[in-house]
Amino acid sequence: MTTEERLTQLERRNRWLTAALVLAGIAGVLAGCVAAIPGSGESEPQECVTARRFLLVDADGKHRAELSAIKDGPALALFDENDKERIILSAWKDGPLLVLSDENGRVLGGLP
Repeated sequence: MTTEERLTQLERRNRWLTAALVLAGIAGVLAGCVAAIPGSGESEPQECVTARRFLLVDADGKHRAELSAIKDGPALALFDENDKERIILSAWKDGPLLVLSDENGRVLGGLP
């Protein structure tokens, strides 16, 4: 394997690790948002919130993220300001999936 091929492979891995860290950060922010709901500190916290789907919208009501449990497994989708799916992270029964798309919906890369 040439040095250039190794560098390309390392750059590709770095992009995926960066994307995974961004997704983990967003999941943390989502958890923080749920914890910061007004009135949530006035009473005992709920032990469990059960749902098949959570939607996150911005100040204008635009769809920005979705956490859902579908028959193939859980999935997290992030949307841009034009309601286009840009990042999908899932743990399907066939294995994990990460897909990155551009503003036109063209897949830029993914795992596996």
